[in-house]
Amino acid sequence: MEDTTATKHPAGTRPPLVGIAATAAAAAAWGMAAVFIKLATLPALSLTFYRLAVASVLLLVASLASGRRRVWHALPRAVPAGLLLCGDMCCFFSAVKFTSIADVTVIGALQPALVMFAAGPLFGEHIGRRDVAWTALAIAGVVAVVIGGGVGSTHDLAGDLLATASLGFWSVYFLVSKGARRHLGALEYTLGVTVVAMIATVPIVFIAHQSLGGIGAISERNWLWIALLALVPGGGHLLINWAHRIVDVSVSSVVGASNPIFAVVAAWLVLHQSLVVLQIAGGAVGIIAICAIAGTRRLPASSGLEPVANETYG
Repeated sequence: MEDTTATKHPAGTRPPLVGIAATAAAAAAWGMAAVFIKLATLPALSLTFYRLAVASVLLLVASLASGRRRVWHALPRAVPAGLLLCGDMCCFFSAVKFTSIADVTVIGALQPALVMFAAGPLFGEHIGRRDVAWTALAIAGVVAVVIGGGVGSTHDLAGDLLATASLGFWSVYFLVSKGARRHLGALEYTLGVTVVAMIATVPIVFIAHQSLGGIGAISERNWLWIALLALVPGGGHLLINWAHRIVDVSVSSVVGASNPIFAVVAAWLVLHQSLVVLQIAGGAVGIIAICAIAGTRRLPASSGLEPVANETYG
């Protein structure tokens, strides 16, 4: 069990580089999600349930293997975030099935702007004009990456509405998780959130008249995509929940929102989709802007970004 005794950061210090690196790794992991969803042939909500179920088992095993015995300690406090994650994933997975990855990821790239409005009142983060400018430039770069190759003919209003709902759920989840990590360890919290989201997905599957089917009825290929969704994007959730203790939420949201850049690169590598000059240029602009935000922000004296005393940076 992680000790939640807080250690204060001196005023005016930068967030630890390892926190920024963990957030960037989470963004890279999330960038793979849309590719795996596209490759899987299961219905969106069924795929969501099995991804959460596999992730729950993996996180439980990791918790027990690390010597934690109170593995369900965080479950009651994880309920709000778990319900939000359920809403986000159900909407996101469905949106990817309904419409183009471009539409879904461009809408999701607006998340830092929403988080920035709440970061000050909720966590005392100072947002200056420079932060707003760099954030706007980062979003513009991400949008250029996603739509630079052209928007396909699979545009669908229902998919766009689902992507917008996913954006709302994800933004609130991000903020709720930031607050929860002041009191809970990353592994226990992520386990609790994932279990709650899995349980909440079950009635949604049946309300939508989709079927969970039998485990034996799922093809080996679909199990591969389920496992990869649980390990890769699922690992990203663990990383970002860990990083919440030491990185401003207004910074981590911008770094995390770079995941469409990784999605486009993944689509190029895995799906053999082409890259054009505008996408490459947009990616460069986005990365430069994100690095500028991460490199210039400093922690206020009472930012609440104290790491758990026994929660190491390695």
